[in-house]
Amino acid sequence: MVGGTGELWRARPQVRRALERLPRGGTLDASSWARRHRGICNLLWLHVALLPAITVLRGDTLWHALPEVAGIAWVAVAAEVRRFGTRARSAAATLGLMACSAAAVHVFDGVIEAHFHFFVMVAVVALYQSWLPYLLALAFVLVHHGLVGTLVPESVYNHQDAIDRPWLWGLVHGGFIVAESIACLVYWRASELAVERERQARLTAEQASEDLAHAQELSGMGSWEWDAHLNLISWSDHLYALTGVDPSSFIPSLTSFQELVHPEDRDRVNRLIHDSVRTGTLLEYECRIVRGGGEIRRVHALGHVITDADGVVVRIRGTIHDVTERRRLEESITQMAFHDALTGLCNRRLYLDRLRDALTRTSTDGTTCAVLFLDLDGFKAVNDAHGHAMGDSLLQEVAIRLRAAVRQSDTVARFGGDEFAVLCEGAGHLIARSTAQRIERELDRPILVDRVHLAVAVSIGIAVAESGNDVTPDELLRRADAAMYEVKTSARPTDSLPRRTQSE
Repeated sequence: MVGGTGELWRARPQVRRALERLPRGGTLDASSWARRHRGICNLLWLHVALLPAITVLRGDTLWHALPEVAGIAWVAVAAEVRRFGTRARSAAATLGLMACSAAAVHVFDGVIEAHFHFFVMVAVVALYQSWLPYLLALAFVLVHHGLVGTLVPESVYNHQDAIDRPWLWGLVHGGFIVAESIACLVYWRASELAVERERQARLTAEQASEDLAHAQELSGMGSWEWDAHLNLISWSDHLYALTGVDPSSFIPSLTSFQELVHPEDRDRVNRLIHDSVRTGTLLEYECRIVRGGGEIRRVHALGHVITDADGVVVRIRGTIHDVTERRRLEESITQMAFHDALTGLCNRRLYLDRLRDALTRTSTDGTTCAVLFLDLDGFKAVNDAHGHAMGDSLLQEVAIRLRAAVRQSDTVARFGGDEFAVLCEGAGHLIARSTAQRIERELDRPILVDRVHLAVAVSIGIAVAESGNDVTPDELLRRADAAMYEVKTSARPTDSLPRRTQSE
């Protein structure tokens, strides 16, 4: 007993594997089942119409087939009633088709060819891909050939050997049905596997699409694709959101996209797109787009060109990335790296870079440039009397006045504390002195900070670099600083806050 149980236990994996090869059943979705059931019901109603006609054509009376056909018609009606559910309706349709096979055998007096109708109907029932109607069809064949063939053999078979031994011939017919069933089951299972693979592929694609949409949303990036043959452009969902347009009304095209581009950038973008299509090269640019309400965003576009064997562009796939915040961050970092945090003026590093470039142009183009070095007189007294916060406000106002006093092409920088510098490109002594005088006039006016009038003056040193005289930025600044220091130490009382300018 124990041994038998052990053998059964060891056999279970083989049994399980065998069962796994069988169809699962019930895998059709509602729409697929409805389409197949509609076709099967149409076939059933076709039999209801043809069987009486065939009976009459064979020389029998209509009453010979009418009772059977009437029963089939009632079953067909039941198969059409929606409230019975899919299982009951498919079972009713199956019984109807099997009854049609039995009626066909009866009408044709049991000839062997009439039995082929069962084979066809079993295959039709297998389209349901459900075990209930399929097993019901096989059971009907077994009962018809076994029980009816035994009780009324003349209605099932048309030769004496089958009439004498109905169960033997029932087994013969059953063997053919089993063979057909194996083929149907193999097809059924293969169909299920194909549907499962298709469903899994669809789910994978949908998940990938959702992941892509989520990634695009997180990265601020949208994708697009242009089919050159069809001249159709498709956008991802996030690209609509990025540009602020309604996907239900906006039709992506080159023209509609250009309307979103900032007017100042349109010609450049249009030229780059057409050059990329003409040459088949990588498409890459940055531009501004104008969203609804006038909001301006900066985007980076990238497109990969796909060409055919002849080098003709057939497709372009690309992305558009919102880089507005990144550009703002870069500008902020640049501002902090090259500008004074308090006044917003250039810092020493940026000033020296521009001075170096100016001196290079001076030596190559035969021009001149001038450096003005400034130091405030009386700034320490303001700090001591009113505090550093007041001093900072004073420096901010001085920066504003310095910008107003110089030319638009000049560079104003704060070197630290109360020291400033001005770079005047293309300027000699005359322009430099004129600039210094304007600065003096600007700072001569009292400065109002928190309802307190503050008075400062400025000492200015000027150094000029002329063509043919090679000089380094540091050397030119030292010369301007020395000129400023000479002015500051001149014999005038500091409490009078004089305005003084000195050239080297």
